[in-house]
Amino acid sequence: MAVIRKRTWKNADGVESTRWFVDIRDGNGHRERRQFDSRKEADAYRIATEGQMRAGSFRSDASKFTVKDAADRFLEHCEGRRQRGERMTRQNYKTMDGHVHNYICRDPKRHEGKARPSRLKQFDGGIGSIKLSQLTARSVGDFRDQLREAGVTVVTTRKILSTLQQLLGYAVDHDMIGINVARGVKVIGRRDEGARKIVPPTKEAMRAMLAVADEDFRVKLAFASSTGVRAGELHALRWHHLDLGQCYT
Repeated sequence: MAVIRKRTWKNADGVESTRWFVDIRDGNGHRERRQFDSRKEADAYRIATEGQMRAGSFRSDASKFTVKDAADRFLEHCEGRRQRGERMTRQNYKTMDGHVHNYICRDPKRHEGKARPSRLKQFDGGIGSIKLSQLTARSVGDFRDQLREAGVTVVTTRKILSTLQQLLGYAVDHDMIGINVARGVKVIGRRDEGARKIVPPTKEAMRAMLAVADEDFRVKLAFASSTGVRAGELHALRWHHLDLGQCYT
């Protein structure tokens, strides 16, 4: 149940102020209050909240957590999966960690004193400070537009939003939020944008790279070039995936 209440008072200088409060009580007896400057804003929030309550997607704790709070817990969960070998490679984790700290919850201190990677676009936006209860499909769409305006490519923007979807999916599974508002937000670019023909290196170029590569990278390079596996598949390979007996028959 959500009820709107009006409160009017006089400040120390005698000026009268008015605010509108939405008092919420969920099925578990939890009470929450939100303040708005106008009756219209308060009524819109009341209607949205009551709709979530009827759909069973309302989470009172969503007002306590920010996107950054959810991101920190999500990355901690992913690191645990990586250490346990549960379909989470070091490269997967590194990629998602970069999406979170470079874009979703941008950390300005991340590259202090370090050379900025040439592929990394200058980005000053982010949604880390937004409360989960205030995160909407529109705010995710605005975040997408910020990325595109900063020069982030369509392909990279899609990958960042994919990480955001996984992050919010984790938040849904752990009752931090009721619905995943990033699901369904699309990234549309020009038909030819980001499209490029992949030209494999010549045999001579491959031999030259193998000759100068260190021992660890030489093995990866030789395996990738001879099998054609994708980068994600290569990083996910473990010794138990190999049938050495079959290799020598």
